[in-house]
Amino acid sequence: MEKMDNMRGTGRSTRLADKAIQDLFVNGFCIVQDHHREGRDASRVLMDKVLARLKAEHNVNMENLNIHILNKYFRITLVKNNNEAV
Repeated sequence: MEKMDNMRGTGRSTRLADKAIQDLFVNGFCIVQDHHREGRDASRVLMDKVLARLKAEHNVNMENLNIHILNKYFRITLVKNNNEAV
């Protein structure tokens, strides 16, 4: 049982995903950057979680998102059907 407790996460990635999704709906865009700040790989994992949740929980069509790969983070912009930023 002790080993399982040690494997539990802190929930930080979940909170970062929650914030990114909230920012996307409030501001029309969000920045996705993992708290490890080790580079794009960690942020990519977080971005994949955000995208999966947007699709599963919020029924967001992936065609309505623009994803920009920046230095060590990603910017997701919500767009209208005619490819104009919201």
